Amino acid sequence: MDKDITIAEYSNAIAYKQCMNEASFLVSLEHENVIQLLGYCIERTKVYLLYDLAFNATLAGLIYDPVCNLLDWDKRYKIILGVARVLVYLHNHAPIRIIHGDVNLRNILLDESFNLKLSGFRSAITINETDRIYVDNIPGTLGIVAPEYYSKLEVSTKADVFNFGVLVLEIMTGQSIINLSVKGKRLIDYVARNWLEGTLSNIIDARIDVDANLMTKTVDIGLLCVQPDPVNRPTMKVIFDMMANVALSASYVDWCVDADYDTSAVDAFSLYQSYAQDSALKLHF
Repeated sequence: MDKDITIAEYSNAIAYKQCMNEASFLVSLEHENVIQLLGYCIERTKVYLLYDLAFNATLAGLIYDPVCNLLDWDKRYKIILGVARVLVYLHNHAPIRIIHGDVNLRNILLDESFNLKLSGFRSAITINETDRIYVDNIPGTLGIVAPEYYSKLEVSTKADVFNFGVLVLEIMTGQSIINLSVKGKRLIDYVARNWLEGTLSNIIDARIDVDANLMTKTVDIGLLCVQPDPVNRPTMKVIFDMMANVALSASYVDWCVDADYDTSAVDAFSLYQSYAQDSALKLHF
């Protein structure tokens, strides 16, 4: 049977090390939302990674293109929930528990039905017993890196949480955190200010039609994820449960079928409300 594939070639020393790191993780991961590594080949100073090419676009290509109208609200929320789900797998259930280290729109691949695959595992790190790791350099994509990388060179699963929060805010606003920085604005500050002033509707991507209640709850969760102190960020498991509760309240029941989530919850908003009301988890910007 014919199969579409893509081949990535790496030759310089840093790229070689990163792609070998990616290959070492991908061979052990089995999840419908993780890109599939079909094989790799080492030839002297070069390494080739062979991937299943079952995607049509990156999420960045669809969100950042102002004239693209392929992603309505339902598709966007389903993608957000899917990214949360795969991060729960990586942090808690994978054979080798890992921190992805570079969750961003360019690393989210979409097929023709908008099903996602997470790629870009070159910065991935194995989780140790303390869930806190000190690194020699700053991994990830410039502009999306969690602040603790810069201050402590410390990484934990909460760094992925921060990246996820940025992803949520970019999907909701249709704005690139990097492009806004060039214009002298910080996406997080931009959203947080409008959140505080009750003017979120002014900054939500005009291409989506979303209920105000769902919009507010989704932005709330995104802002919880990007708090400067990682202690104040939820875990990805809590985030997924909160988002699944919101999805259930909107009758997106089929999106929430997951071995780690109980869809029989009586009160769809209970977890979200208890989290939002927890004084230790109020937004700190």
